[in-house]
Amino acid sequence: MFLKRLVGQSPNLLSMRTQRLICLLALALILPFLQGCNHARSSETEIVGSTRFSAQVHQALILLKTQDPDAYAIVTNYVGRIEEGKISGMWAYKDPPTYEMSDLTAFSSVTWCAATIAHDSFH
Repeated sequence: MFLKRLVGQSPNLLSMRTQRLICLLALALILPFLQGCNHARSSETEIVGSTRFSAQVHQALILLKTQDPDAYAIVTNYVGRIEEGKISGMWAYKDPPTYEMSDLTAFSSVTWCAATIAHDSFH
């Protein structure tokens, strides 16, 4: 409803430019709160898991790096390790901050894998 009033049309008809602007505004509002969070210690996110898992996550990170460099920068700044596990969840308090990812999440598709990494980097 808010978006409909914001642009005066159905949210389904939002232009790509408007969607990107909304996302950038949301990031601008969120980023200051991340300053107090644990940061990853290096620019490379460590991948821990089976060879198949590591390859899938690596492809997902390449997808983020090439298609959404801003999201990739957030991931590399706030996720120090992506680890294969039984569940999917972000452990921001660990050193380094660790995203545990289940096989179900990792192998749904490279796009889904990348999306969950980007999403959980905000926790």
